[in-house]
Amino acid sequence: MKSGPFGTSSGFRIGGFSDVDAEAAEPYIAFLDAFSNLRGPARRAAYRSAGITTGMHVLDLGCGTGDDVRELSALVGPGGRVAGVDASRAMIAAASARGVPANAELLVASAYALPFPNAVFDSARAERVFQHLDRPDDAAAEVVRVLKPGGSFFAIDHDWETLDVVGGDPAVARRIAASMFASVARGGMGRELGPLLQRAGLRVVEVFSGTSMLPFDLAEPFALRPAVAEAVFRGAIVAEEGAAWLAALAAADRRGAFSYAVTAYAILAQR
Repeated sequence: MKSGPFGTSSGFRIGGFSDVDAEAAEPYIAFLDAFSNLRGPARRAAYRSAGITTGMHVLDLGCGTGDDVRELSALVGPGGRVAGVDASRAMIAAASARGVPANAELLVASAYALPFPNAVFDSARAERVFQHLDRPDDAAAEVVRVLKPGGSFFAIDHDWETLDVVGGDPAVARRIAASMFASVARGGMGRELGPLLQRAGLRVVEVFSGTSMLPFDLAEPFALRPAVAEAVFRGAIVAEEGAAWLAALAAADRRGAFSYAVTAYAILAQR
């Protein structure tokens, strides 16, 4: 199969985000870098939704390579503070190498044991993090612990059970979709986010849900190849089936018969 910065031949797979340090980190870093370029407008809209402004103290849980930390540090200004936390040493090393603003810090830490006192953050965020956690309730309780009364929490996750890809062999597509659902600790976390945060003691302010539909030129590198890699890794398909499926999807796209869709949920909650 085709090689690239991430995809079937690189060893990258979505499920690997649950423990990046157990994998070769470079493809995961490359994936986040490429994906970051696509999500800039949505990222800034999320900041506005959470009410993040000058002078606030903000937590980015699962900060990856630190793009949000750097952008948030500029948003909160010198009087504010941003903490980026990730369980992966490789991610924090990559984030640190790109520069740490004076009003920010980057820490290797577990979502289940955040290294902060109680009630220190005005806002927290976690983007596509909870789906990878075996103990999401414990992580949510930690977020609540470190939030100030009235503090906001903005979380985003997919519901991988809704993944629908049209244009190739439907039987192969079903096996690949099932592998994607099984690849993360909580494949349906998107639809579970609201109840999860309510159990933790937060008040859900707004629920945003929508179907993410990608054109083939974006779906192919960011979603389809990682999905095939996951299915091959799990033994749901063999590499040749994956290659044939991707080729069929490319052909379907040329004749206007391709579609990729998955539902994502974003929750704004308040302590």
